[in-house]
Amino acid sequence: MKALLLAAGEGRRLGYHKMLRSIAGRSMIFWTLDSLTAAGFLPKDIIVVIGYNSSQTEGVLKSYDASLNVAKNPDYKNEMFSSIKTGISFVPESCNHVLVALGDQPLVKPETIKAILEKGNPLKVVQPTYNGKRHHPLLIPRSLIEAIRRAPI
Repeated sequence: MKALLLAAGEGRRLGYHKMLRSIAGRSMIFWTLDSLTAAGFLPKDIIVVIGYNSSQTEGVLKSYDASLNVAKNPDYKNEMFSSIKTGISFVPESCNHVLVALGDQPLVKPETIKAILEKGNPLKVVQPTYNGKRHHPLLIPRSLIEAIRRAPI
């Protein structure tokens, strides 16, 4: 299984590059990576999709763990789907599920991620809900991975 960590955005609403923003002395994205690894993902199984300020972001990511996979989205100014599609291109065809997490959600608990993984379903997307609303991260089954590969941007 692979995890896509979407971290391509500019942080326009905030006015700064939020993925590299320091929280308690560490980049925000490091906290999100910690949640993924605590949930059982090895760094080599995480594909971080970057775009804005990609050179600096890639350098910071390599300082976290050099075995992370980094995918550059040249169309990062488009909707999130362009980043998902970029990341999916790095997922092996044999992969049954892919977890899609957002780099700017450092407070997602590893237990939440584990629960999503345990509910994996070959026919539908699995995602957590809170107060009746769906949220990230989400688990995409193989059939949708293939549909995303074929979809136009």
